[in-house]
Amino acid sequence: AHVREYSGSTFMMTLKGFFLLAALAPWLLGSAWGEENGDLRLAGYGASSLAGRLEVAWNGDWGTVCGTRFENHAAGVACRQLGLGHAVSYSTTPAIRYGPGTGAVLLEEVICHGNESHLLRCIHSGLDTPTSCQHDSDVSIACSNVTTPYSGQVRLSRESPSQLGSPSHSNSLGRVEFYFRRQWGPLCSDGLGENKANSICRQLGYTNAASFRSVSSDGPFWIVPTTSCSTPQPCFTDCLDTLPVAMESTCPSNAIMEVQCAFNLSLADSKSSGSPDLCTRPTDPSSPEPGAVRLVDPGLVEIFLNGDWGTVCDTVFGYPEADVVCKELGYPGALRFYTDSLLGNGSGTIYTFNCSGIESQLMECSAATIASSNLQCSHDDDVGVECSPVVPPYGSLALRESAGSAGRLLIFTGEVFQPICDASFTLEDAHVACRQLGYAGASSVVGNNYYGLAESVSDRLYGNVFHCSGSEDHLLSCDTARVGAGLCRDEYDAVGIRCASVSSNSDEGSLRLVGGASAPPAAGRLEIFLEGEWGSVCGAEFDHLAAHVACQQLDYGTAVSVAPGSFGSGSGPAHLTSVRCQGSEQTLLECAHRVGDGGEGCSGQTDVGLECGPASVMDGELRVANGNESAGRLEVGYHGVWMSVCGRFFSDKAADVACRQLGAQMGLGFDHAAEYCTDASCFGESDGFIHVADYQCRGNEQSLQDCQIEIYSSTLCDHAADVGIFCAVSPSPPSSRLPSLPRTTASGRPKATPTPVESSDPGVNGKDPTPFFVQASFYVLVGVGGVVLLALIFAVTLCCFCAIKKKQLSWPSTRPRVAAVNAGNDLARGRDPIASELAANPVKEDFAEDYDDPSLTVEGETIDPSAVTKFPHGASNSIPTEPPPNYDELDFLPPQENSYGSETKTGEL
Repeated sequence: AHVREYSGSTFMMTLKGFFLLAALAPWLLGSAWGEENGDLRLAGYGASSLAGRLEVAWNGDWGTVCGTRFENHAAGVACRQLGLGHAVSYSTTPAIRYGPGTGAVLLEEVICHGNESHLLRCIHSGLDTPTSCQHDSDVSIACSNVTTPYSGQVRLSRESPSQLGSPSHSNSLGRVEFYFRRQWGPLCSDGLGENKANSICRQLGYTNAASFRSVSSDGPFWIVPTTSCSTPQPCFTDCLDTLPVAMESTCPSNAIMEVQCAFNLSLADSKSSGSPDLCTRPTDPSSPEPGAVRLVDPGLVEIFLNGDWGTVCDTVFGYPEADVVCKELGYPGALRFYTDSLLGNGSGTIYTFNCSGIESQLMECSAATIASSNLQCSHDDDVGVECSPVVPPYGSLALRESAGSAGRLLIFTGEVFQPICDASFTLEDAHVACRQLGYAGASSVVGNNYYGLAESVSDRLYGNVFHCSGSEDHLLSCDTARVGAGLCRDEYDAVGIRCASVSSNSDEGSLRLVGGASAPPAAGRLEIFLEGEWGSVCGAEFDHLAAHVACQQLDYGTAVSVAPGSFGSGSGPAHLTSVRCQGSEQTLLECAHRVGDGGEGCSGQTDVGLECGPASVMDGELRVANGNESAGRLEVGYHGVWMSVCGRFFSDKAADVACRQLGAQMGLGFDHAAEYCTDASCFGESDGFIHVADYQCRGNEQSLQDCQIEIYSSTLCDHAADVGIFCAVSPSPPSSRLPSLPRTTASGRPKATPTPVESSDPGVNGKDPTPFFVQASFYVLVGVGGVVLLALIFAVTLCCFCAIKKKQLSWPSTRPRVAAVNAGNDLARGRDPIASELAANPVKEDFAEDYDDPSLTVEGETIDPSAVTKFPHGASNSIPTEPPPNYDELDFLPPQENSYGSETKTGEL
């Protein structure tokens, strides 16, 4: 039974009855103001107000949600119902982070469109029917703390004093608040009755109001006339006769409404609920102020400036500007925008705006008119926008590959969430990102896709890098710059971050060693503090890397040994099992793990025992395995353990540096790699850990640690790509040796020919096995070849010289064309062309001495060279000539009338 209290009701009570009611008030309020069917909460160890295992209340019990068919739309609806921002991430394996649930699995196959206000409004199975799901697929979600409400939205606030002591996880009760003109405020309860309360609950996704009441409060208030709500409506905004202009400091009763909403399955089909799409009420532009924005059907953007409505040019318009327009109209963000006046042509002045995306009004962006800018725009370039109440705001952040405070960082760019490049991404940038996500700050930055690759086309890296001071509240508030060429190689360079926990218990996740030495080298049974008590860690899958992380967290160095059961059984529960670490985590809880024994029957005999102390293997130390001192599988010391090297990014320069380092370590003088292979066909696969790194070496470094190193997740490689290496000593400096081209595998990676490990070939030990007479023959052939090459070069040079000389001797044959052009110029100017030619090129007296024969032969006829100077004007001779040129068509002078009439003067040579 529910207690329903109506404001303004008057009851005549005796003094005895009054005290009796006061004594029963806590019990009555507890039954009237508690959890309701359909309420959601975030549970599990390490859960916070933003992230945890998703649980739903039903018939007085809490149960979990199955991950079958659960996706991001459903996570977004759950976050909205919880009063939080958009979904940052979700996971269907919460045991890895928040543990499996203990109650029933209540919901299964939850399918949402994304615009629902309540999770039970989505398609689902379960609740009153059993499900086939197990707790190993319970859903966990993480939500953003940044909310962007829509105009006309209602919410139930938990800030009322009358609700002290009520369940903090109930999201179906609270004081009613209304959002309009970018302000949240309580609703004055005057005129609000049962129909309005039911309409408020239906807009929130519930089916009806279980109870409501008036509570005294101070202003300011939203006062809304609601005389048109004779029956419950899907949206409370449907009850408004007119939209309010501003909040009022007082209301007649100085009271606000508190509501307890309910969800009744039998009413769900008949009582439709509101949604952000249906209930949004944009700001009324009938009395616009300067800078007011409106959308002219079907979506043309207009802005009111200088006393008139104008349009916005699409030239520099994008999702940041579209988002600001929609936020000013009361929507969280823009679904899409349209260019080239696809939503209509406007009139008036055309403006341009340049926004970052975090502004709340278009006038906060840099603005200009087309007349004052260099842009060419007309009303054929007017922009249109389609707003949506369910899309995230531009610049929203999300974490992928995680369900909590750590993961691959993505930013919403209007259409998709894009990974952010790890180039120049600092801890200060991470602090800002974590605060934007609702956390206190960042604990670390992880580059090189530690949390997984960007695998789809929509996962192309965001094109800007950030330069934050660390004090900003939004990542887009930081200075930005374009990513430099080559810094981001898409799938390999997305940044990951770890945000600081918002748990109020600072001891959560602490470690200790019990039953052994307490000083380094420390040893004992490993225990972890969770949910208020100490418990053990199951040894199933617990390896050296997990032990290394535990010892680092304890500040005891690295792991010396791991021995499950060696320090006895713990008295508390088995808190963790299936712990799998990469080795670079700062705490054990950052590793993948399950809570409890995971159904694997973990007992005290398998409680983890470990010994911590100084590392026996130094980071960066090298060795070769499964071979001999000069050849074998390359292994590197990392996190206190030997690891094989992945060949996916290994290069010939890295191989040379590795051999140089091995030679220095063993005193063998290796200076280069004779050959190397990037698969395990040379020296077999390792059965240990694998080190996935890109050693970007120049080739002259003394050790691999001197190279620029980018370390990747071990999930990117397997032992089939273990590097094998063959080291050698050059007979001459490495720079003078002739490089050989390594053979490649089908995938294009360099591959060496497999060599038997116990080969007697002295080349394996770094000595040159080639006989001396073969080497001598090789050098003789090289010398002879060089001589022949020089002879060929000399012969070609001589031929070229002769050809040039012959060309010079035959130069006069090109003179008639030149003479014709010069003659044309002379005739056009009224000068004698022959005289000009002779003046410019007089015949040398030794002309005949340049040739063996004093005569000149032209096309088979012999003439006296001296006769050239004696040809009369216009006379013919025995030298064949070309037709006289048409001087009027020559382009060296403008066309002129021929003053010589029909008698054309020509001069021929």
